[in-house]
Amino acid sequence: MIHEIALFQLPLISSHRPYDSRRFEYLYTCAQATKSGLDNFLSLSPSDWIGLNFAVMLQFSHGIQVMHRLSCLQNPGWDRAFIRSTIDVLEYLEQVAVKMEQAYENWKVGSVEDGTSVFCKGAQIMRSAIPIWAASLEKADKGDERQGSENTESGMDEMLMEFSDETWFTDFFGSWNV
Repeated sequence: MIHEIALFQLPLISSHRPYDSRRFEYLYTCAQATKSGLDNFLSLSPSDWIGLNFAVMLQFSHGIQVMHRLSCLQNPGWDRAFIRSTIDVLEYLEQVAVKMEQAYENWKVGSVEDGTSVFCKGAQIMRSAIPIWAASLEKADKGDERQGSENTESGMDEMLMEFSDETWFTDFFGSWNV
């Protein structure tokens, strides 16, 4: 995650140096490390999910948000198509929802449960995030069409400014009095 800092750095772009290759190296390394962490998270069996602590869920949340940002990053020379072919954040959200449902099925055996467990709510939240994130991926693609080959002077795309504003995860751990 140390390479994640490249998401927030201004690229060193000038007329003599059109691409900041070191920044791209950091971003690709960040993508590889984050994908590895998410794959490790998804390798847990549904029975292991029953004992997961909050820190593990926070790591997942952070990792999936980083991959989403990398999938939407608009910067000349950044290959979002490659990132999206490496990790499909929407598929990861669906896989987590399935794992949560399986964990719920394992957990409810022998208990009296009414379907309001953290696993049921989590699966619902993950699935409701999919269309929202799909729309943001499409918006990033449309941004490319508008920009064409223009160089982004600031180096910070709008979506990075909202890095911690992911209400789907806040809802998951927030009030259930809906």
